[in-house]
Amino acid sequence: MRFAIPVPLAVLLFCSTLFGQPARPATQPQTFHVRGTITDPLEAVIREVKVTFRNEQLSKTVTTNDVGFYEADLTLGNYTMTAQSPSFRFYRRPLFRVTSPATVVLNATLLVGNPCGHMIIVNGSGEPVTHEQWETATEDWRREKLISIPSVNGLPFQLSILYGSRTPIGATYSYTGEKTSQYETPVFVAYNLFSLRADKVTYHAQKRTIEASGNVVVVNETGATQRADSMSFKIENGQVALLRSRTNFYPGCGFNPSIVCKSPD
Repeated sequence: MRFAIPVPLAVLLFCSTLFGQPARPATQPQTFHVRGTITDPLEAVIREVKVTFRNEQLSKTVTTNDVGFYEADLTLGNYTMTAQSPSFRFYRRPLFRVTSPATVVLNATLLVGNPCGHMIIVNGSGEPVTHEQWETATEDWRREKLISIPSVNGLPFQLSILYGSRTPIGATYSYTGEKTSQYETPVFVAYNLFSLRADKVTYHAQKRTIEASGNVVVVNETGATQRADSMSFKIENGQVALLRSRTNFYPGCGFNPSIVCKSPD
């Protein structure tokens, strides 16, 4: 005796035999948690600051609360960060990369001044403003130096230096913090997830090294803080390696216990 199998059922049986179990839901992308506190030059917290993270796929904005705190969950990848608030200068942190689920701490100090993130540049000759002229004028106006440091994997990492004044030393510049009648701020340095504050910073372009002196404070991506009288670092391929640290009052140095600190001869 023969039994006729309805066509929809026959197709279902065929699919089950061919493909086995039903398809599983797509794996959820991995994420990391970023948090931080936004303060002014006097270290007072700033509320209602719009903090934005961007990459090629998304843009996410969060706002600081009454104690200047923000937090966000983002998928792993490469991001830039900006922070904006009335009466304060536009803040930006260049490309940083997070490759594993973790909690990343990115604090920021907003300087007092024009809050706009752009400016109008007029060329007196009537010719179009070149990209180089735009970059130079923008950096001078904002007192920010962005230095491209290419990496072996092609990521466009940049070294960001926020300063009050700079002095040429040969082919390099020495940077000092901003001083006003209301406050005095140190030089701020950011590279990937590395952050540094110091009274004076010198960057050597050929060696790709930073020398920081005077109330040096280094903060890694977890928020761990290290202080010293002077420190020097090698910057390359998204990584910052400690070369030397000197201090009279803080024992030990370096976030990596394998690093041996050396005092100047």
